[in-house]
Amino acid sequence: MATDGIPQDNMAPGPDAGQTTTQATTAQPGEFGSSEFGERLAYEKPKYQDLWAMILFYVHILIIVILCIYFWGVSIPALTDEISTDDSTTVTITTDDDDEGSDGSNTTGLWLALLASLFSGALFGMLWLQCMKMFAEMIIKILLFVQIGAWCLVAIMGVAIGSTYLIAIGIIFAL
Repeated sequence: MATDGIPQDNMAPGPDAGQTTTQATTAQPGEFGSSEFGERLAYEKPKYQDLWAMILFYVHILIIVILCIYFWGVSIPALTDEISTDDSTTVTITTDDDDEGSDGSNTTGLWLALLASLFSGALFGMLWLQCMKMFAEMIIKILLFVQIGAWCLVAIMGVAIGSTYLIAIGIIFAL
């Protein structure tokens, strides 16, 4: 065997060791206490400390989805189906263009604006991350002084309009 003569922490000494005492193993308590082997493999569910915040978040998402379904399926079609000038006259808009929806509105510009904002937001986000990597210390210092200056302006504006509340808030946050 390749490990002959090399003591292992989880093996009892062999017959050639000449010792009658048993060594501590990873399964038995040893010199420094008990083994943590079983604790490492205990896969328990994590205990969330902010269960109320998680529930509130999912309730918020559910409300947004319900409102989107309501506005998309009920409210907006009811407004765009008929444009009535009075109780007796109803004007219905019909078009033959493929680009326009059933209500006569062209949404191509809206979709182009949404895609452009998606890509420009991602581009500026990556640019900001690169700037933060390169100039983090400088940006933090500049923003600190700009914030102090802005709170001083709030305090000065409070003096100008005679608001002791603005003066107090401006001075407290500027310090």
